[in-house]
Amino acid sequence: MRILRQVPDSELVLYPFNPNWMLNPKVLGLRQALLDEFAAAGIAADRVRILPAMTPAQILEMMRHTTVYLDTFPFSGGASVIEPILAACPVVTLRGRTQRGLLGAGMLRSLGLDELVADDVEDYERKAVEIALAPDRRAALSERLAAVAAEAPFLDPLRYGRHLGEALERLAADL
Repeated sequence: MRILRQVPDSELVLYPFNPNWMLNPKVLGLRQALLDEFAAAGIAADRVRILPAMTPAQILEMMRHTTVYLDTFPFSGGASVIEPILAACPVVTLRGRTQRGLLGAGMLRSLGLDELVADDVEDYERKAVEIALAPDRRAALSERLAAVAAEAPFLDPLRYGRHLGEALERLAADL
């Protein structure tokens, strides 16, 4: 909510990973409670969109038109961070304290994009707002993301599989 307040005319887009998410009556109540909370904070309901489940291709297309992807915390997304990286969409993540909370930070750091990894909530908000309000910086980040994603070993399944196989063979030889 604080980020939306600082970025006029922006909207928050949420999308589920489970295709049954929108069909669950409990989720419908959660959706309304979320919209009510935003309204109470003075944020119009039309600035918060909750999308239905999408295909991977639809998600990538949406990410190509997204200003900044806000990674979830305290549980960082694994696959959900790969999607904006592949779409060259700037990602802001908060470094967590658990394996699950370190996924986004680990991926961005391995790509040399440490400046997208926040140390605390205030830093996360600041980074998100700065990227959202700076089109030139956002464009430069998108270009960097596209370039480094093309070379990232963890985004190349054949290369990753070959390296993993070699590592397992070395481990097995040591037994």
